[in-house]
Amino acid sequence: MNNTFGPHRRRDHPWRRFCRNKLNVISLVFVLAVVLATIVGPSLLPFRYDETDIELGLSPPSWRAGHPLGTDILGRDLLARLLYGGRLSLLVALVATTISLGIGVC
Repeated sequence: MNNTFGPHRRRDHPWRRFCRNKLNVISLVFVLAVVLATIVGPSLLPFRYDETDIELGLSPPSWRAGHPLGTDILGRDLLARLLYGGRLSLLVALVATTISLGIGVC
């Protein structure tokens, strides 16, 4: 008789169990892409998040003008501002998680 509940039960590695579900893998790839974009993205863009150009204020999205998400009323690139804000949000999430982990462990 096969005893599947005894101490000799073979367990799968958690990473294998995680990778069996396709939605888990797709979600992980998406989260990693967002984190990578917010960390590396602002340094690859030709515009800084605080660089203004009043003449380009409220311009629509355009690949030719170099503003894929357009500009705000002061002419600042929305993609650069979005990625810079994402970087700050990730920092706040990391600090909050670290604090809650420290409180929970103690």
